[in-house]
Amino acid sequence: MVSHESDTASRACNSGNDEGLMQKLKITSVAPGSSDADRMKALQQLSKALYWEWDSERKEFRFHAAEMLSIWKPELLPSGEIDASLVVPSDQPLLRRAFETIFNNAIPDPVTFEAQADEAACTVTYMLRAEPVHCDKPSIIRGIIKDISDNTLLVERARSAEEKLFDAIEALRDGFVIFDSDDRLVVCNQKYRDLYTRSAHVIKPGATFTEIVRAGLEAGEYSEAVGREEEWFKERLAIHQASNQDIEQQLGDGRWLRIAERKTADGMRIGLRIDITRLKQNEAKLKATLARLQQSELEARQLSVVVDRTRSMVTILDEDGRVEWVNPAFTESTGYTIEEIAGKEPRSFMRGPDTDKSVAESVDNDIEHGKSVSGTILHYKKNGTPIWVEFERQAIRASDGTVIQHMIVAHDVTEHVKATEVLAERAESIRAILDTVVDAIITIDSNGVILTFNPAAERMFGTRREEALGKNVSILMTGKHHANHPRYIASYLTGHTKNVIGKNREFTAIKSDGTVFPIELAVGEMFVGTSLRFVGIIRDISERKHLERIKREFISTVSHELKTPLTSITGALGLARSGVAGSLTDQMQQIIDIAYRNSERLGVLVTDILDIEKIDAGQMSYDMQQSDIEQLISDCVVSMQPYSIKFGVSLKICKTAENPIFTGDPNRMTQVITNLISNGIKFSKSGQQVEVRSESTADTLTFSVRDHGEGIPKELQERIFTRFFRVDSADDRHSSGTGLGLSICRPIAEAHGGTLSVESSPGAGSTFTVSLPRNVKA
Repeated sequence: MVSHESDTASRACNSGNDEGLMQKLKITSVAPGSSDADRMKALQQLSKALYWEWDSERKEFRFHAAEMLSIWKPELLPSGEIDASLVVPSDQPLLRRAFETIFNNAIPDPVTFEAQADEAACTVTYMLRAEPVHCDKPSIIRGIIKDISDNTLLVERARSAEEKLFDAIEALRDGFVIFDSDDRLVVCNQKYRDLYTRSAHVIKPGATFTEIVRAGLEAGEYSEAVGREEEWFKERLAIHQASNQDIEQQLGDGRWLRIAERKTADGMRIGLRIDITRLKQNEAKLKATLARLQQSELEARQLSVVVDRTRSMVTILDEDGRVEWVNPAFTESTGYTIEEIAGKEPRSFMRGPDTDKSVAESVDNDIEHGKSVSGTILHYKKNGTPIWVEFERQAIRASDGTVIQHMIVAHDVTEHVKATEVLAERAESIRAILDTVVDAIITIDSNGVILTFNPAAERMFGTRREEALGKNVSILMTGKHHANHPRYIASYLTGHTKNVIGKNREFTAIKSDGTVFPIELAVGEMFVGTSLRFVGIIRDISERKHLERIKREFISTVSHELKTPLTSITGALGLARSGVAGSLTDQMQQIIDIAYRNSERLGVLVTDILDIEKIDAGQMSYDMQQSDIEQLISDCVVSMQPYSIKFGVSLKICKTAENPIFTGDPNRMTQVITNLISNGIKFSKSGQQVEVRSESTADTLTFSVRDHGEGIPKELQERIFTRFFRVDSADDRHSSGTGLGLSICRPIAEAHGGTLSVESSPGAGSTFTVSLPRNVKA
């Protein structure tokens, strides 16, 4: 490679004529006959340099005693150009330009290039230099072509040695740094920067020691300087200037360093930073240990008492693993005395025919490799009784790390193991039950992801267990439940939705083939560790729904058939009891009154059944209009006064809504209010009061009916909303209803976009509350 040795522009001593360059040039050589020629030859051989002159007037090169030199010599081609055939191709253009400068009587910059002395020689590195012989006579230019391969090799070796030195410094485990005689940083390794993390940004070549320490001091690098910063700063600089002692330094992050600094003859300072944090920690531990040793004798006696009285089995073995000592609990648990087993390995007398060989081999292997061992294994007592033990074996080491003894601490866990086996058997039984039960049982996590899917669920939904696991349970749902199920779970987890656990609800589900079918769902919750799980028990009620539909159709038909004649009968009885057909005897009047009341009850029953039929068929009609809840409540209270007086119960409107207007069907809402007041009267004792109140917010309207009667047990509070259900009571008044009222009221409230709920406890009465949105679409 050719390179300029100087950026100085070529200096021309004389302006040459380009036309002369094209003239034929020749090379001459000085004859080597004289002693000066011999000295020149020896000098050139010794320095590996060829001395040459260029005569621009005669257009020729002259060499001095160069015949025996193995150095590349410039030769001219017939074209007048320099022959560069033995020069490496990449260096030829620059070398030609250098000689063109010479041919133009100018001095080129020094250049280096690689070439061969002849075709058989190796390629070496040369340097070409030139200068005019006389500045006032620039016709002669002289110079040298020097073999500088040795210099290049020395430079490379020096560079390689320097790189190795820096690599060695960087590889040091300790921090290393050199400051020059001006106390400026020359070099440091990365470990040095890592130790001083808070001032690492200023640890750069050229930075002074004072600048680096000052930056660390301001950043809180040195914990020992806190509170005496300037005093500490002066002390640290003095120690650094002296560089003749080792010191210890604590950093702000708690680490400890040992600092060793020494000054060289030329004024440089070489420093090491050794992390002695662990050593300091060990010193602290040693001090604590030495303090504890003052109580060692007492502690030993106390430990002896504890070991003798503990229920754990303790065994001390020698360095070869043979028994030296056992505590009383060992003898009590196994039946072996120390005299019987001293000098034996525990495995030689503790293991038996049912000891798990794989566990025993694993334990023995760990012991052979000097590891601490723990686990559970089946051993045998002296009398042959099996005993499960949970054990831990550790080596006791001397201060130099050699094992001097082993200690085994073991516990009898036979009862625990047996209990675990029983639990495993129960778990297997539960799995068998889940696999054979006819109801589908599905477990999900708090995100709705299916975790278990029993065989009954596979049959019910037509989906294999592997296909269901990991998917959201909403894939088994239809309609709004499919879309809203994640919201249902979130609402329950945040406490906004209650009373969904442990109650049966009916939904529609979908099979893998798209078939939609009715189900009855009961949901329970449990915790596995800290994770909440929901368990759903699902029953296909398609057959039941079919039978119910047949029953409803039959009841509907009968009800419709009874409605007209029953109306006629009630009307006729009404006329008869009013005397239209003539006066009646007292006995006949009593009989007609009974018949009239029963016909009215039967009429109410038929009406309720027809309402139930309409609700089930989705044909219940609602005349939605602006209504006044206070007016409806007032009308109902007035209409129910005779009924309440009959049972000695008073009615009271305790609170009215500020804004009583809402959108709803006034007749259906009157039906709900009347039913709730009627129930309150029936379940109150004479002299008690039934209270009605209403409240309003910007979006909702609520009204409630409260009695002070017997109350409803918690387990029956959902069942009272099912058909034909009545709470058992000794009071005959409670049996006067049909058992359908609440099962009709709740769907009416829900049709208005609202809810009907109950709060009750035995002996404290009941409160039925209807909550309605102000505006609902018909």
